Amino acid sequence: MPIRHRAWVTFVFTVLCISAAPARAVDGPLLLFGGRNHDEFLGCLNCYRSEAFSIWNEKSEHGDPAQANSIWNQNGPYGSRKSPLSPWNPRASNPPLVVDRAGQLYGYLTRNSGHPNQIGYNYAHPKSADFRMMAWLLENYDWVVTHLEEVRVQYDPTRNNPPPSQR
Repeated sequence: MPIRHRAWVTFVFTVLCISAAPARAVDGPLLLFGGRNHDEFLGCLNCYRSEAFSIWNEKSEHGDPAQANSIWNQNGPYGSRKSPLSPWNPRASNPPLVVDRAGQLYGYLTRNSGHPNQIGYNYAHPKSADFRMMAWLLENYDWVVTHLEEVRVQYDPTRNNPPPSQR
């Protein structure tokens, strides 16, 4: 086998091994950033309801549906079904991204199934419970938005289980 070909095979094999290796487990919050440049902090997706930055905290700017930058504000840029910046728009062109504290990108929170990095049911991922919760939110948005208080009360980030009525 020529050296150039052997080097190429080694390179491809190394890349495949690295990409097939399980991602490192990341404990801690998953943060949501929106806006055209993803420079607008929209809250913590997997934080407890009592935490100040949680999207589940109805008293915070991130969890209050009356706040302009809340994903729960159906008339705001991040909560509208028509905004290109909203996770709830099935054709969103610039949906919010999900990162950890270190800045590692986990994907985009979007109902746009054509988005190349849409968050979904990624069971092989170390944070798969969080991925299942986010995918559940996206799939059940119509029910969630009309039962938001029930979802807030029943959501527990240690279990990441949706309310029993919609599992």
